[in-house]
Amino acid sequence: MNWITPSFVAMLFGSAGFIFVILFLIDYLTRPKPEEYSCGKKM
Repeated sequence: MNWITPSFVAMLFGSAGFIFVILFLIDYLTRPKPEEYSCGKKM
């Protein structure tokens, strides 16, 4: 049973990391950036 634990933990960590990256990308892409705001106001 000992060999199951590391792979199980790695699988959980991989899933959590993948979800975290997806949420971070969505938040980064949907959040308006200050540079774009200033450029939009100048144009």
